[in-house]
Amino acid sequence: MKFSSLLARPFRLFGLLCALLLIAACDGPEQREAAHFERGKTFLEEGNLTKASLEFRNVLQINPRSVEGRYHLALVAEAQGNFERAFADYTKAAQQDSQHIPSLIKIGQYYLFGNRIEEARENAEAVLAIDPKNVEGLALQGAVLTSLDDYEGAHQHIDGALSQSPQNMAAVSAMVGLFQTQGRFDEAIEVVDLAIGFDPEEQGFHILKIQLLVDQDELDRAVEIYQSLIEQDPANVEFKAALADLLIRQEKLDEAEAVLRQLVFDNPTDPMTTSYMVAFLLDNRDLAYSEDILSEFVKSFPNEKSFGFALAELYLRADQTDKAIEIYQSLFDEKDKSDDALAARVGLAGLFQQQGEGEKANRLIDEVLTADPNMSDALFMRAARSIEDENLQRAISDLRTLLRNHPGNASARLLLAEAHLRNGESDLAVEAFRQYLAVVPDDLEIMVTMSRELAAIGSNNSALEVLGDALEQAPDHAPALLLRARILFAQGDWTGLLDGAGALIDNGDMAVDGYALRGFANLELANHAQAAQDFESALQLDPENLEHLSGLLQAHIESGNIDLAQSMVDDRLSKDPDDALLYALQSDVLIAKEDWEGAEAALAKAIELGQLISLPYLNLARLYMRLDQPQEAEQILRRGIDILPDDSSLAIELAAVLTFSGEYEKAITAYEIALEQSPENMFVSNNLASLIADFQFQDQERLNRALNLIIPYKDTDDPFVQATLGWVHYRFGRVEEALAALQSAANRLPDEPQIQYHLGMAYLAADDKEKARALLQKAVSDEAAYPGKDDARKMLAQL
Repeated sequence: MKFSSLLARPFRLFGLLCALLLIAACDGPEQREAAHFERGKTFLEEGNLTKASLEFRNVLQINPRSVEGRYHLALVAEAQGNFERAFADYTKAAQQDSQHIPSLIKIGQYYLFGNRIEEARENAEAVLAIDPKNVEGLALQGAVLTSLDDYEGAHQHIDGALSQSPQNMAAVSAMVGLFQTQGRFDEAIEVVDLAIGFDPEEQGFHILKIQLLVDQDELDRAVEIYQSLIEQDPANVEFKAALADLLIRQEKLDEAEAVLRQLVFDNPTDPMTTSYMVAFLLDNRDLAYSEDILSEFVKSFPNEKSFGFALAELYLRADQTDKAIEIYQSLFDEKDKSDDALAARVGLAGLFQQQGEGEKANRLIDEVLTADPNMSDALFMRAARSIEDENLQRAISDLRTLLRNHPGNASARLLLAEAHLRNGESDLAVEAFRQYLAVVPDDLEIMVTMSRELAAIGSNNSALEVLGDALEQAPDHAPALLLRARILFAQGDWTGLLDGAGALIDNGDMAVDGYALRGFANLELANHAQAAQDFESALQLDPENLEHLSGLLQAHIESGNIDLAQSMVDDRLSKDPDDALLYALQSDVLIAKEDWEGAEAALAKAIELGQLISLPYLNLARLYMRLDQPQEAEQILRRGIDILPDDSSLAIELAAVLTFSGEYEKAITAYEIALEQSPENMFVSNNLASLIADFQFQDQERLNRALNLIIPYKDTDDPFVQATLGWVHYRFGRVEEALAALQSAANRLPDEPQIQYHLGMAYLAADDKEKARALLQKAVSDEAAYPGKDDARKMLAQL
């Protein structure tokens, strides 16, 4: 028997090995991916979002191209309220499979919600091109067409969806939206009731009906439906809170309080129930009553700190800061490092900060971040403090840490934008604003701020797009209207400015700006009579504004009414003979009459008056340049700089004069001074970088300086900036980058010889001699002089 048993053992071992190999074969990558996916779906259905996310991430770790894994990970992010992450993952899924209808539907719905109607329409059309009868695709297209006021087309598409699936939530919602837009309330209710008949257990249909009833102020019927839903789902906190809200709207405060009190006693560990109760008390009950209620909760639930926090908030609302401090201090001891104890420290730190006790606040925040380096409220407070202390890198680091864990935190996005702005990082600030607006898409003030920053880095077209979105939401928003008009002015889009300025005039409050800007547009378009009328209207609203008077004088000068212009400025001077600006305006008229001596005397008088303004120096320098006296122009500008050392316009003008005179090293120095005075001036940065690239490019440190000057404006619409960027890249030997930027500039300015020269040199570096020769021929055919023209001739001769 022993012999037989020993003989059998190897065969059993062999069988065991075979079984293990079979198991391993069944547990390959595809099988493991499928197992993780199925577990993820189960967790998602159960509402266990953390585990669901982990499983779908495991799917993507095994197979990064898994479209369903990516899509379901987006579903989890959406359920967690992280809509930015969800949208990104839906987009990735659609990029991996352009035929993946569920992702296309979701992306379209996000676009629709964000009022990006054309993008939503594209997604709906993409779905219907794949499956013309797709229910959700038809519903999405119907909702899009409703937004476009194509009610007939919307009805046709939504009907097509409902005829296939009358209980489809997307289709029902789309038809309700269409009927609401048309004011057809009864028909909207009928659609919802029909859907309820098909699927009475779907709570979403009942909520949709409640919303319709509330919109029509039929609150009693809405209350009845909520009461019915609560009977079916007595543990649903949201339903009870919503019922209380409706009772409050009906001024049934005692009934609402009873619902909320019971909600708290049933769910004492749920912080949302506490917040509902606190909000009710703060808005509807007096301090003493609310204090008694919350104190009762504190005694009834001694282990639930949320009621202590609520009591502290109550005292803060009542401006009883000392009592709030006492409450916060009672919520933790020195050794307590629980989440509630850390939150109490943060709350207490905020109060100390408000009272000017910064050291106490800092000590508490440091304690919190030592215990939990990722606590968002503490990171936010330290970042805000760091910004005040000009410790901007620390602020940025803290906010990035916060946003990694809480990407939807809008306040942190906004604070990050402020930190980048203060740190001179306009492009990063703009990106932070973009991410903020993805969370808070209707913040008009931030849209205007972001547009201003885009314009500052030369991205005028992008700025106008953002302002267009803002004005679509609020067509009369004055700051947006004014900024749009000023950007159009800066772009030289005079026809567009006529419309933009007209909107300002119609706005009323901004009429004076509208008339002035329209006047300048009409000047440029040689509509002199209309320009004069616009400036006169501006002067009627703001009689002391000499800029408007200047525009009016220019309109008369350009239309040949020089005597009229002179009589107007002389009349103003007779009333105010000590205004230096008026003498500067008088010089404009005298120059138009070619009375050079009179103009020089007027400007000398303006300077003699000793008023700290730069215009007389600027105008006198320009007069000298017109008379071909660059040395005199340089002298008067240097005199102005001595008197007004912080006025960048004088240094800029001096740099231009020195450039004209071929004094390039001195011009570079003047631009450096101007940049110290005006560090965010794109014009100065561009010209300085351009001169360095032309005359100091062999010095690597200076060439790096040029790149650092121009890179912040890499996304600008300005062709001259693109040309400089390309030329700097060329000097570094980065041929592809140089060609891209220079070609962009040449496309916009095809007759600018220096750009043709630079582009030709870039093509020569790319070994495309044919294109280089053609461009260099254009570069030398013009009579204009520019740095590098002799080099262009030499290179052409060699070709």
